[in-house]
Amino acid sequence: MAKGKKQQPANKQQAASVVQTTSKKPAFQFPNWTPYLIIFLFSIMLYSNTLWNKYAIDDTIVLTDNKFTKKGFDGIKDLFTHDMFEGFFGERGAKLVSGGRYRPLSMVSLAIEYEISRRIKGDKRGAITDKNIIMGDQDPYLFPFLDHAVTILLFAVTGLVLFYLLTLILPKKKNTPFYLSLPFIITMLYAAHPMHTEAVANVKGRDEVMCMLFSLLALLATVKYAKTKKMVHLIWGTLIFFVALMSKENAITFFAVIPLTYYFFTDLKWKDYAITLGLYAIPAAIFLLLRSHYTQAGLEQDSPEILNNPFLLATT
Repeated sequence: MAKGKKQQPANKQQAASVVQTTSKKPAFQFPNWTPYLIIFLFSIMLYSNTLWNKYAIDDTIVLTDNKFTKKGFDGIKDLFTHDMFEGFFGERGAKLVSGGRYRPLSMVSLAIEYEISRRIKGDKRGAITDKNIIMGDQDPYLFPFLDHAVTILLFAVTGLVLFYLLTLILPKKKNTPFYLSLPFIITMLYAAHPMHTEAVANVKGRDEVMCMLFSLLALLATVKYAKTKKMVHLIWGTLIFFVALMSKENAITFFAVIPLTYYFFTDLKWKDYAITLGLYAIPAAIFLLLRSHYTQAGLEQDSPEILNNPFLLATT
């Protein structure tokens, strides 16, 4: 062989091996599920200390002294057909606050947990009636650990949905690790924000957590529609939006959040705005109809309780 000439590989296989050995090793890549796992565990870790808590003052209204919730499965019908305060205050509970309070779904979840706890602990009373309901937080069938655990789990899942939603609407930067990305930073700040403490640590606050979780899912459905133009996303989105409204009426605010999301993060036409809001108006109308039927307090009716109406005794 002549001097100064490099030996050429004998075949393509040898050539490929030469390229492989001389190229740099790729940097370590985190699995795609890594940020989801971190967000989930971080959320649970933050509120894990509440697992051993008992009940707070407001928990008496929805659980420890609520006769409908403490009927377990037998009380689900009452929870769907009464103002949420009636199970605690009786008939006057329907008029305590202006507009009434109709949030059956979160209370149904507590009724199911109470029924599960009652059966696990061996209660043989059968169907619960008003006469054999045990009131107060000394009820042996209460299971605060379970109630807090379910709330924490719902909050952790909310973080996962928020992160996924943000990855769809925020622009991605190349070669940016997930832990420096905007969706991850925003979601971690959301999970750690102390503003959520009352909602997560307080069993009564589950209506807030469920409302946010299902509202984000309803918003996610609209984003999916914006990207695919498939009506199936709006169909399941309307169903989820109804669930959000039945958790807490605050979900109605997403009638503003959805078009704002369209405006800032999509290039949809006004026709798509109209289709989306038109479909989402259906579950909203059904919810408002149910709410007006099962709550007695009108929107213009003043509450007779000074706690809920600070101007009750005020003069002109």
